[in-house]
Amino acid sequence: MRILIVDNDTHTRTALSDFLTDEGYEPTTESSGSAALTRFRQQPFPLVILDQVLVGMNGLDLLARIKAECREAVVIVITSFPALAAAVRALRLEAFDYLIKTGDEFAQLQGTLLRATALIGQQQQRNELTDSLQQRISSLQEENRRLIVDHRDPTTGLEETGQFMNRVQAEIDRSYRHQRHFSVVILRFNAETEIGTTQYKVRALDGNLPLLVQKVRDRLRHSDVLARYDENTLSLILPETGREGALLVAQSIVALCSDIAAALLGEQFTVGHGLLQVGVACFPDDGLDQNELIDRATRTTTDIGSSSVH
Repeated sequence: MRILIVDNDTHTRTALSDFLTDEGYEPTTESSGSAALTRFRQQPFPLVILDQVLVGMNGLDLLARIKAECREAVVIVITSFPALAAAVRALRLEAFDYLIKTGDEFAQLQGTLLRATALIGQQQQRNELTDSLQQRISSLQEENRRLIVDHRDPTTGLEETGQFMNRVQAEIDRSYRHQRHFSVVILRFNAETEIGTTQYKVRALDGNLPLLVQKVRDRLRHSDVLARYDENTLSLILPETGREGALLVAQSIVALCSDIAAALLGEQFTVGHGLLQVGVACFPDDGLDQNELIDRATRTTTDIGSSSVH
């Protein structure tokens, strides 16, 4: 293990370095606080032994600087001039130990080194475990992102039914916890629609859906969730939105009717051809779970030709 020794006395530095080398450590010595701090910043040491009295920078000030650079660094303070105030400050600065030079300090240092080495080993194991867990979390997050992308509707890029239902459940949990409202809106495009006595089949729905999706998105907030529920159905989650607000959003989407008819039927038609149906359900008034909400919104879908959206 690498150890940084900081002492302005040449004899002490040499003796301590020789002792640590014999004990199997890799000591590096510096004679001043400023030089030691520069060395530590270049490559932090897991363990530092420093004298309380140094030329220039005080030893306890150096302790504070080292801890600011690396909180996990283990620092042992040794001194020939012990003082209660200095000992208290050293411990408050999270010194590992405060040792007094007695002429036989290597004996007490030996026990302190064993405890410090054990602590550093625990820190390293914890850091390795943390790094391993973080790598695992990152891997899972990446896999989750990949799965989300893989399960998006290839035509519109929207989330599909499974993710949408998960989103509804998450919004139920959040709204229940914070006593909030939210709404679900169902937008259903009829595959066939009658105009007068003629039945028109909607042409190239998939080819035109991306444009329609963009038009709908332009009327939504960033927090709103738009998904493709099934082949002919889009679904919406409107967080923090009660029935009145949801109806306004639905009416705004209904205003897209002429563009939708033109895109899907290939001609200009007036509203009311049963091309689009819109339904709204509000939590908690219309249901307390996702199935109730979706069922209510689906059962109450109303032709855009009707006088209102329900």
